[in-house]
Amino acid sequence: MGWFGGQRRSDGSEDGLYRGDAPVYQPGAGDDAPRAYQAGRPAPAWPADPAPASAPPSRPAFAPIPPGTGVASPARRRGPGAGCGLVALIVILVTVGAIVVGVLAVVGAVRSSIPGRDAPATQVGAVDVPVTVQVDDAQLRVSVSGVQSQPGSGWDHPDDAPTLLVAMTIQRVDDGSSSVHVPFFDWSFVPADGAAPADVDIISGFEPDLTSVSLTAGQSVGGYLAFDTAATTGQLRLAGNRYGDPPLATWALTAVPAVAVTGAAGEPVTAQIGRPAFTVTLTGVGWVDQAQAGASRPPASGTFLAADFTITGTGTDTSQWVQDSSFVFVPAGGDPIGVPPPNVVSSAASFASVSAGSSAPVRAFFDAAPGPGAVELRDSAGRTMISWPIA
Repeated sequence: MGWFGGQRRSDGSEDGLYRGDAPVYQPGAGDDAPRAYQAGRPAPAWPADPAPASAPPSRPAFAPIPPGTGVASPARRRGPGAGCGLVALIVILVTVGAIVVGVLAVVGAVRSSIPGRDAPATQVGAVDVPVTVQVDDAQLRVSVSGVQSQPGSGWDHPDDAPTLLVAMTIQRVDDGSSSVHVPFFDWSFVPADGAAPADVDIISGFEPDLTSVSLTAGQSVGGYLAFDTAATTGQLRLAGNRYGDPPLATWALTAVPAVAVTGAAGEPVTAQIGRPAFTVTLTGVGWVDQAQAGASRPPASGTFLAADFTITGTGTDTSQWVQDSSFVFVPAGGDPIGVPPPNVVSSAASFASVSAGSSAPVRAFFDAAPGPGAVELRDSAGRTMISWPIA
């Protein structure tokens, strides 16, 4: 019978001596069932196994287990650990932001540097005086051709924040096989009045832009760098190849203000304000009546002024979209007059879409009595870009 029962003699009888009860198994008191029990006592029943997590659909998988089922409910976590998920999320977001800023700083600071090499001397340029600089393993010739202070962003951007616009050409003059990259954050403009350096505005709307330039041997690119600043005098800088290096080149610049341009019939005109990548030619102008205009209703003034334009693209990046609503007629001593609503004048050519080298017509109508004045092209902020006098 084991250690706790009576001992058997050789003839099969027991000696009758009591040696103690067998330990009774208690649920939860140990991991193994006892190996022996007192004679005549049944082994206790094992507690039912907890239901698997995927079991009964009648109770949600994450619902607490009711008391009395034989399985202890887990205690709710309390104390300093509560809310760690939110803290962890904030830490992750801050870390990701720091990584992005750090990557930009590292790219600008240590790209292709040679330990122990002396930094090249800063080249000093001027308008229309090119300089040659060593950028990584490439030689670039940089020429600044002009500087303008703009009253806002590009012609189809309604932003009215002042902008300093630098026109330049960058040419690769070595015969290296790899491509060289000049990122926008290598450029800065330091105002002469001691204000903080201005960075390049990468969404200024001026085209073509030089915010990101990659060149192989023999390639050349021209365009604009736009800086968010009202300053008109200062120094343009191209950063050195390594962190702490002096600038590769500097230019002392003084901007001239962009102004409205006066055009003449039959001559293509390029606007200064907004610097659109197209020219505008006034090809014809005259007063017409309702029938001649093909209007669905008579003009309130008795006549329409009809103006015909040719739009020719000069840019290289994107198509330019010009609408008749960008034009107004300003009678001498009067208020600007816009074009009628769409579909009022059937013969109107209300828009043109052009790319580099292509041309398209625009015909605009104005409900105006005959008399002197001017037809104007205006940007999206309402500033006059080009004016054509009308006798």
